[in-house]
Amino acid sequence: MLISVNAHNACYNTAKKQLREKFNFKHWTHIDEREKLDFCGCSFVKTSYGYQLGQPDYFSKIKPIMIDPKRRDSAMAAQNEVSALRAVLGALHWPSTQNAPQLGATVATTEDLRDANKALKFSKVNNDVGLQFRPLGQISDMVLVAMSDVSWGIRREGHSQGGYLLMLAPKEILDGETTNYIILDWRSFRLPRVSRSSLNAESQACAAAMDSLEYTRTLIQGSLNADYTLQSPGEWVISKTALVVDAKALYDSIRAEVPQLSGDKRTKIEVMIVKEKMQECQTLLRWVSSEAQYADGMTKPSARQLLTDRLRTHMFKLQADENFVAAKKKTQQQREANARKFALSKAASKVGGLAHLIFISHIMPVTGSFVSDDASWSDDAMPLIVTMVMSFLTGCFCVWMLLGFPKVFQHAEPKRLAFRLPKRDKSVQCEMEYEAMSYISYQLHIEKEDKARLEDSFEREIETLESYAQDPVIELERQIYQVQDTLDRANQTNANMREFRDHELEFRREVFALHKANHFHVFDDCPILAPPVTMYVCKECEERREKENAEMDQYQHGWC
Repeated sequence: MLISVNAHNACYNTAKKQLREKFNFKHWTHIDEREKLDFCGCSFVKTSYGYQLGQPDYFSKIKPIMIDPKRRDSAMAAQNEVSALRAVLGALHWPSTQNAPQLGATVATTEDLRDANKALKFSKVNNDVGLQFRPLGQISDMVLVAMSDVSWGIRREGHSQGGYLLMLAPKEILDGETTNYIILDWRSFRLPRVSRSSLNAESQACAAAMDSLEYTRTLIQGSLNADYTLQSPGEWVISKTALVVDAKALYDSIRAEVPQLSGDKRTKIEVMIVKEKMQECQTLLRWVSSEAQYADGMTKPSARQLLTDRLRTHMFKLQADENFVAAKKKTQQQREANARKFALSKAASKVGGLAHLIFISHIMPVTGSFVSDDASWSDDAMPLIVTMVMSFLTGCFCVWMLLGFPKVFQHAEPKRLAFRLPKRDKSVQCEMEYEAMSYISYQLHIEKEDKARLEDSFEREIETLESYAQDPVIELERQIYQVQDTLDRANQTNANMREFRDHELEFRREVFALHKANHFHVFDDCPILAPPVTMYVCKECEERREKENAEMDQYQHGWC
């Protein structure tokens, strides 16, 4: 409960005392309106346009799911991955029901680990978006506007995803004027019944939107009228409401006196229910094109960014199209212009804010209506945008030519010379191969250390088996499996050491052949000074090598 009042008001203090005597409040805090109120992860702050409710700090505390980069998308998730997925979706579900309508469809339809991480990244990038509460005027001059939409058959087993937005706006919005609004209720949900047609799905979502509109209207009436009852509600505080849909078939069915839906009786019942509720709530029906439907972002994750950008401005213009031109009959440019009319990206909000919004709305001054009906995107805004973009790219190219290009040109030739040098000089090539062999020797040293650790682990496992000799058979089988795994790794290490030694022998023979030498040694610390006269290993190195191989074979036979 949030109360805005003077703390020294006598009436307020009396009501406060009575409330605290009757109810047990855990917290009762007084703050200045200029201070930020934090409660249960939500922040309520005063802004230049009113107040905003959001959770910018909450999203930063959610950790993403750790996924192996080599993991295939079709692989089944392990139990710990399923738990991590539920944790992320559960963490995002709470803000989606409190102050982030744009996350509703994402949380409801996400079933993949990588999609969950993308949703978390999206929420962190757009953590500045929340519910805005702007001054709209007297409550008696307000109207309730419900917008419903559905994505047919996008869920598993053929289910559809429905959604709606319920907003409070000035009554001028019904006359086609641009106004602010306050979102009162929203929902993204799976339709209770599998739909045989998109019209049936639209009717189910529309019925849910009308339920929310009727309930909210009744709640406001009861809150402001102490004598309210269902039998005698009195004069309604909010007398007008509106329902906005983008399905032409649903619009025609509601407008018809008797819906002509042959063969689909269930849809006819849904439409008749919607019509009856609209008559009780004095609801006006409006049709808009699908790109102007705000509730589209409540039904599919692909439209969440557009809804987020629209919520940054909290502005809307309900202007019905009398010609009923569908979105698929418009050009791509017209659809984008209409969709982005009141959308503001995060980067643009930091750079220009409202000035950027005015710019994308056909460069028209704010005089009466925010957007001129006669403005044309292609005639006014596009030439100016193209000119500005080309000027910016030309300036960047000039700066690069003056500063960056000479430096790149100067360093290009030495790189090519360094690349050709190893191909011409055999001695340099030999040195490079020697460096590569040094790295291989270092890896061999690491393998030796791993072998020693495996031997110690093997001895410890034997001791453990001896200590558990009296334990049940299941425990012994577990220990034997661990020892077998250790032996497999040790055998693999032994095979790697042999491979490294053979490679080292061949490498030394090639290196000494390049220097036209007639002898070589396997070990650098060989005590034999007199070189042999053939291209073979010296006698001392050969004996030492056979001895080490015999020791390795002995260890391997002992393990097996």
